[in-house]
Amino acid sequence: MRCRWHQHVQEAMISQFYDFLIRHPHLVRYIRIAYFLDKTLVKCVVNCPQLPPLLRLCTSISSFGLEITNGMTPWLTLSYDLQGAILEMISRPYFTSLRFSGLDEIPMDTLARCRGLRCLDIEDSVGFPDSNIESRVHGFPLVQLREIIIKDSQPFLGSLLNAQGVLDLSKIETLTFSMEFEYSVQDCWNLIHTCAKGLKSLKFIAKSPSYVDHFLLSEYPPTLQPLITLSPLVHLQSLSFSIFLVDTAGDMEPDEFLKPLCLLLRTSVSKIQEVSISLCLDSFEIFGNDEERQWMASETDADGAAVNFFSELDTTLSDTRLLPRLALVELKIFILDLDSDDEEDYNTDSDTDGWDSDDNLRRWEKHEFLVPDGVVRNSKKMLGETQRRLGDGLRVTLLDIP
Repeated sequence: MRCRWHQHVQEAMISQFYDFLIRHPHLVRYIRIAYFLDKTLVKCVVNCPQLPPLLRLCTSISSFGLEITNGMTPWLTLSYDLQGAILEMISRPYFTSLRFSGLDEIPMDTLARCRGLRCLDIEDSVGFPDSNIESRVHGFPLVQLREIIIKDSQPFLGSLLNAQGVLDLSKIETLTFSMEFEYSVQDCWNLIHTCAKGLKSLKFIAKSPSYVDHFLLSEYPPTLQPLITLSPLVHLQSLSFSIFLVDTAGDMEPDEFLKPLCLLLRTSVSKIQEVSISLCLDSFEIFGNDEERQWMASETDADGAAVNFFSELDTTLSDTRLLPRLALVELKIFILDLDSDDEEDYNTDSDTDGWDSDDNLRRWEKHEFLVPDGVVRNSKKMLGETQRRLGDGLRVTLLDIP
């Protein structure tokens, strides 16, 4: 349940839906997923008096999410009624997925109640690393998590490492991290190595160039920092990097952003089957929109070969000795702003003044219809060795042109 308008509309949505279910109780058992987004300054969703009884009414919920976007909301500031309804819901044996975003100071002992929890998704939140947690949850079985997603929540990451008397991390199959400046590299990789026994999929989300410093030492040639290695992950099958570089690239060369991925792949065991890369950029220039022009065509490596944006990545992915089981490489490109000099040129509203002018129309045709094919085509050219190795196993997609 979400609403982008007035707070009273959000409140009415919850109240009206609750009244609807009271009148149609036969529908209640079909509600398995409940997700609430509170975008209001006064927290009208979490403070809505009908929310706790709604959660208690829907006894078949197996997946619950609460996202608060305007400022942190400490757990203890929630009403006792709402706290109780959430704790009652997550304690049910068939409850499997929990997401909190913007909910601060989450008591870690609440997780001990989640007997069936398999996926934990925490964003913009903090946990309590309480040293007495094990004594308070004595008698509860260990929570057998299968997936953990942590974004912008470094303190919660530390809390997880201190809560192994509550959580069994040995069966984790998927880990997702958002790599921001406040992250402790040691905590991040300690958790990765703690989950090494069963980990099959590892995903990194980087929203600023500072993530490079989390992987690389400041020396030349660049090397990975201590602890950063995939070698203990003997069952790892999938590695994913999502890199957001919008107006933040600074003086770094474009290929530097892929350097951590290339070096990390070279520490991997031979079971990796899939590599996924998502790039969010503010320019299409590095891919070249002209068929006759290649990116950085004037540069060459020591052997005289042309160097491009994906050169090192191409060499890594096409190495059959390094990645003998590699079967799929997915490259997803999202170009946020095609013309950094004049953002107004890309207003997609057909009612905008000047839309039908020749200048605007030519500019729109150029970017709307030529850029997508050019980006995909030239990206595959730059990953030529990988394409020769994988064929259809190399998939390049331009996600969207705003």
